[in-house]
Amino acid sequence: VKDVGNSVVNIAVEGDSESGAAIEVPQGLNPQNPFFKKESSPLRSVGSGFVVSSDGYLVTNNHVIEKAKKIIVRFHND
Repeated sequence: VKDVGNSVVNIAVEGDSESGAAIEVPQGLNPQNPFFKKESSPLRSVGSGFVVSSDGYLVTNNHVIEKAKKIIVRFHND
């Protein structure tokens, strides 16, 4: 950890909104009620990665960044 700890980064991701989970409407209630509508929320995710070269290349898992519109990388001292 002492030798490579400074190469670990935090990755924060923002992206387009994604649909919320569908809510099942109980029988006898109005499905047009706003409470039962799907809402979208901005995609936000976090993960980790590693600096693998002196010119700044990072490695992370694809699922961390695959839907990203904006990626913010932070080092432990940032």
